[in-house]
Amino acid sequence: MSSNENQRCFFTGHRIMSKYERGRAALLTESLCEKLILTRGVTEFISGGAIGYDHIAALAVLRLKKKYPVRLCLYLPCRDRAARWSGAQIREWKTVEEAADECRYITDGPYITGCMHRRNRAMVDDAVYGIAFCRSGYGGTAATLRYAADKGRKTFVLTVPGTELPFGTFYRRYI
Repeated sequence: MSSNENQRCFFTGHRIMSKYERGRAALLTESLCEKLILTRGVTEFISGGAIGYDHIAALAVLRLKKKYPVRLCLYLPCRDRAARWSGAQIREWKTVEEAADECRYITDGPYITGCMHRRNRAMVDDAVYGIAFCRSGYGGTAATLRYAADKGRKTFVLTVPGTELPFGTFYRRYI
C-alpha cells in the first residue's frame, strides 16, 4: 500500500443507472467527498474510468477541485476500454481524462480477461476509504465491495431500499 493511503478514496459502482439514480448519486457523492476532505484529510480520489457511476464520481471530484487542493487519479483497466462506447461517452471521458491529475493503466495494452478485476483491486489496495453505488449483491461492484470489506476499508454505499449486501459492514446512504 502507498505511504499516503489514509488520504485516498476509491469509487466503484454500476455502469447502468436511471436518470434519478444518476442525479441523486451525483449530489450524495460530492457531499461525501467533501466530508472526507474536511474531516478525514482525503486529498486523492481514485476512479476506475468506466461509464456510469465512475464518471459521475469523477465529475464530482472535478467540481471539488475548484474549492480544495485534491487530486483525481484514474485507474484504467486497459488501453482500449472505450472500444464499445458511444461517441458521446468517449467525448465525456476525454474531458475527464484531460482534467485528471494522473491516468494509470493497470494493463498496458488491450483488454484481457481479468483486467477490470485487477483494476478494482488496485483501487481498493491504494485507498482506505471508498464510495460506491450498489444495488445488487452480485457482479463486479459487489465483488469490489466484498474485497474492500475483507481489507477493512471504510466504505460508504449509496444504494436503494431493499438492497441486500450479505457481506461486510458499510455506511449506507439511500438514494
